[in-house]
Amino acid sequence: MRGRDLRIFYVTTGQHVAGGQLINLEHVAALRRMGFDARFLILPMDDAGDAAPTFPPGLESPWQYEAELTADDWVVCGEMHGRGMLHVIKSPARKVVHNQNWHYSFQAVRDMPSLRRWGCEAIIAGSRIGAEKIVELGWDGPIPAVRVFVEPAFAQPLDAPRKLAVAFMSRKRGMEGKLINGALLSLHPRHLDVPWVQIRGVARPKAAEMVKGCEVFLSLSHMEGLGLPPLEAMAAGSLVVGFHGVGGLEYATEANGDWFDDAASPRRHRPSPGRAAGCAQGRRAPRRPPPGRPGDGGRVLPRPLRGRTEGGLGPDPRAAARKLSRSPHAKFRRRPVGVSLRRV
Repeated sequence: MRGRDLRIFYVTTGQHVAGGQLINLEHVAALRRMGFDARFLILPMDDAGDAAPTFPPGLESPWQYEAELTADDWVVCGEMHGRGMLHVIKSPARKVVHNQNWHYSFQAVRDMPSLRRWGCEAIIAGSRIGAEKIVELGWDGPIPAVRVFVEPAFAQPLDAPRKLAVAFMSRKRGMEGKLINGALLSLHPRHLDVPWVQIRGVARPKAAEMVKGCEVFLSLSHMEGLGLPPLEAMAAGSLVVGFHGVGGLEYATEANGDWFDDAASPRRHRPSPGRAAGCAQGRRAPRRPPPGRPGDGGRVLPRPLRGRTEGGLGPDPRAAARKLSRSPHAKFRRRPVGVSLRRV
């Protein structure tokens, strides 16, 4: 059913400038372009007062604080938004969960039967691997996978020459980031003059500018539903080195980056792809979903990635520094990779 009798409400706290809330904004914008009456039902945080919801410039969307929901309406709540779920639990509206990260599936509900009793008719997953994991957790209803949108600014040409520098985001792995940085500088002092550029608290256009200015992006992904920053770095043409965060198995291959996981142990492997080849493969990764469909087991992932998960042992700092030191970038590398972290 389309038209004025069908409304789609994304239930949020009103801050739509970063992270999962920005993805919700992109969903609403896409639905409106398709002709649906999609909008936000805002439940402000307790300390927000009467402040209006925030949107990036040019992406303002219809919103309201209250709505008389009917059986013709749909409501979409995030997997962690328990307050939003409680707000609509007694409404006759049809209910959907937007699960952007399966690791957080039980933050708002105790188990899958609780989600069904809430009235959930379907789950929107943020990736194919996410859909597969949610099915493994016990969900047996509809679960389409809707990949996130990579900001076009990351793929636009550079205004200035790219420099030999390492861009990184430390929000999820701040300790590991400092460990790898310190190990690199301690064990390979010839790289003391290579700048490290931290991307934190900036809008996506500015983040795109910062990533595009660096030859290397150190991925510090952890417990991801997909892992957007490495994809954005690939689109920008940077060489990605670092953690796949499990969700990155959706797109990580030996051809498009130099990946390692938590269960790190040094072993011999083939040299990493060259700078040009790795970046070329990386630029294609955001546009090319892997073969398979949600729920079809290991076939969702390319053969080299099946069955790999992150452990809890933490990275080997010497091996991590060695891997970054011997990056395929021509200026960074002194000799082919020999011993490194266990590859995915």
